[in-house]
Formats: sequence, structure tokens, C-alpha cells
Amino acid sequence: MTPDSAKPSAARLFFLGVLGYFALQIGLRLLLGGSVELDEAEQLVMTQEWHLGYEVQPPLYTWLQAGVFAVFGINIFAFALLKNVLLAGVCGFVFAGVREMTGEVRAAIAAAAGMFLLPQFIWEAQRDQTHSVLATLIAAATLWRFVRLGKNPSVMNYLWFGVCAALGCLSKYNYAIFLVTLLAAALSLADFRKALLRWQALAGLLVFAAILAPHTMWMATHRATVLARAGEVQVAAGNIFSALGASFGSLVSAVVAFSGLAVVAYAILFGRAAIVAEEAAEFRKHRRLVARILVVGGWLCLAMVVCVQARFKDRWMQPLLFLTPVFLTLAVFRRLDETRLKHLLRLTAGLGAAVLVILLVTPFWAAATHHHRYLNPDYAALAAQIKARGFERGIVIASDRKIGGNLRLTFRDSVITGVNYPPVAMPANVPCVVVWTADRDGSIAPSALVTNAVWKLRGVNLAESGIAEVVEIPREHTAEKPVTFAFKLLPAVSVATP
Repeated sequence: MTPDSAKPSAARLFFLGVLGYFALQIGLRLLLGGSVELDEAEQLVMTQEWHLGYEVQPPLYTWLQAGVFAVFGINIFAFALLKNVLLAGVCGFVFAGVREMTGEVRAAIAAAAGMFLLPQFIWEAQRDQTHSVLATLIAAATLWRFVRLGKNPSVMNYLWFGVCAALGCLSKYNYAIFLVTLLAAALSLADFRKALLRWQALAGLLVFAAILAPHTMWMATHRATVLARAGEVQVAAGNIFSALGASFGSLVSAVVAFSGLAVVAYAILFGRAAIVAEEAAEFRKHRRLVARILVVGGWLCLAMVVCVQARFKDRWMQPLLFLTPVFLTLAVFRRLDETRLKHLLRLTAGLGAAVLVILLVTPFWAAATHHHRYLNPDYAALAAQIKARGFERGIVIASDRKIGGNLRLTFRDSVITGVNYPPVAMPANVPCVVVWTADRDGSIAPSALVTNAVWKLRGVNLAESGIAEVVEIPREHTAEKPVTFAFKLLPAVSVATP
């Protein structure tokens, strides 16, 4: 199989299929309803103002989402568009990286198609992911630029690598794991070590530092906020041996959940295929690099098991384990003929179609089985009830971010805030509505008690200010088991920034 033996038209057809698939995902998202899950609800809250940092997440995704909102308005389409463009971009950069490593369009198509064998990519990313999707895209772009850098260590390539590394750190903090493992793996291999130790690398380091400097200064002045990130890492309980066992078990489970399907699929498709191509030294060099990245990443994870007994989640592994189909493609490169590639494309296309069907029927299946986890309250109906009582714009104080974010889809010109919301400038002497999940008699549910306590200090008392309106809001796609909300309309007030 000679380099570029696959026709360029094959790549064009493949990416037309990829773009068509993610366009269908956008259409499906618009079809299924207007509410958002927690991660996206938080973005609706965060994008109210531009900041150099947003609590425990770096700011790049929020900046991008705010830009898309500015162009297309604050709506579900803007969410779906950004996420699916990023997912299509992941496939594009994986394709570009493997094409650079092998010189083969066929191998590049196989690796990009292999992304559809990763449940985190094809399923979880559609349900409720934001920063992880962006971090994966930039990790794939970083690998591509690094491979180009290894072939041509020019100042421009060092600058581009520094840009990718900085943007990755601004996308999600665990991107740093990928960057560290990439650099460590490269330093352990003579061919790539030479590229990293050239004086031109200073250019990439300088641009990396310059791009990160504003956010680094923000982190220095918001240390308590940044350190709260450690609270996401759950530590296994019990004595040292049971904690180590539980932590190691969670690591194995996360890796298997993320990569298991791809490994099995490649083993079945290529395990007994005939050898059809020879390997060049350049190809083996890049395969060693990818393998070494995964090995170093594994050792880092084992260090976390030993040192902190962390409980791993598969989504944490995404900026690293997206390399699974890349490595598998490089591993079966000599057996990758047109027939096996067609089988792989049929498999991934079938999985993609199955995901579309499952996403379409899940809400209705959940309604039939009373599985309310997948049935959000109809927040548009809640907003309509609030508007019917005379509130059009002003300040919305919501007891949690999911309520606040979903209400911003209707009250686009209002300020959304609450307890532990990010700081936002408050208008003076404007109407205010306070919204919380309530018991059926309108009393404050436990989840809103802290809201009452904090806002009472600012002159807004949920228990005493005005008469609470109690409404039962149906869940989307079903009329069963509505959710009870309460809200109070207050006259023009001035509320201090939280």
C-alpha cells in the first residue's frame, strides 16, 4: 500500500458524512426540547459577563459560547452548533495528525472514524459536556502540530505548538495531563527529544506564557476559587488497602468504559487480516510516540492511585484516551486494506445511526418507564407562568444554576444570579423574581434553604417578602409527576453583587 493510495475524494466523502452526521445531531437537539442540563445551564449563567476566569473551569469554552450567543442569540441552536462543530473538529484534527504520521489518507480516515467507537465521544459529549469536548479538540490539534514540528522544527511550528498548548490549558485544566505526557514521551525518544531541545523552542515557550499570563494572574488573585477544583476529586474510603483497591478499580473501569469497545472492534476487524503493507521507519517513530504517551499517562494515573487514592471517572480521561483509535490504527496499519476500512466505516456509521435513534427515543422511553432522570421540567412553561404575573425583565434569583440557566433562555435581558453564582453587575431599582424548587404548599425546599439564608442578608427574604406563587410544571415529553416550583415577585430592589 503506497502513500496516499486512497483517493483524495475518499477523504472528502468521509468528511461530508461527518458533517452531515453532526448536522443531524443539531437538528435532533432542536427537535427534542428546549431545556438544558447542568453543564450547559452553567454556561448560560457564566456567559452573562466576560471574565479572565470562571470559578473552577478555565474560560475558553465560555468565551467561545458567548461569541456564538452574540451571533446567533441565546438559544438551544447556539449550544448545539458550538458543540457539534467542536466534535467534527476533533475528527478533523485526528485525521490531520494520522495523515501527518503515516502519509496515508486511508489510515487517517480509519483513525477519525474510530472516534465513533468511543462512548464518551459519540454519546456522553452529546448529552451534557462542554469543556471536555474543547479540551479533546485542542489535544488532537496539539498532537498534529507536534508531529509537524518533529518533521520541520521551524520557528513558526514552535509558535503554533505554543499556541495550541496555551489554548488547551485555557480549555480545561486536565488538558495539562495530556501536555505533560506528550512532552515526557517526546523527551524519552531520541528523534523527538532533539526537536524539543532546540533553541527555537523558546519561541513556543514565550507565546505559551504570553497567552496564559492573563488567566494565570486571575488564578493568583482567586486562589480559593481555583483550589475548589480539588473538591471534584473523590477519594476512596476505608483503610489504605481497600482505598487503593477501590481507586485502582475505578481507574480500570474508566479505561475499559472509554476504550473497551474500540479495542474489541479493532481486534475483530483486523486480528486475522492479511499483511498488505510494509512499515517505514518514519511510521514506527510516530507509533512509538503515541504508545509512549499512553504509557506515561498510565503511570501518572497509577501515581494518583497510590498518592491520593482518587476515584476516576471516564470523562477525566478524554483528553488522553482520545488517542485510543489513533494508536489502534497505527497498530493495524499493515493490515489496513480497503475491505477492512469499509467494514470499519460501516460499523461506525451503524453506531452513529444507533445513537441518533437512541437519543430520539430516550425521552419517550423514560416517560413510559417513569425514569424521570431524563425528563427535565418544562422550564419554558415555568417562565411563561412568571411572565403571566407581570415579570418581563430585571433580576432573576434562582435557587440553583439549572433553574437560573434555563430561565435565561426566556429572560435574555435579565440578570440571573443566586447563591454561589459568579459575580455579575446588578442593575438598581429593577423588578426581581425569586424562584426555587418547592414543596407542594410553596414552602422552601431543603435545596433552597441556603438561598434564603444568604439573600435575607441582602434584603431579599424568600419566607417573608411577598406572596409565593406555587406552580406545578410538567416534565418534557410526559404529563406525569410534575415538578413544583415557587416564585415571588418583588418590587424594584437593589441587590448587592454576591
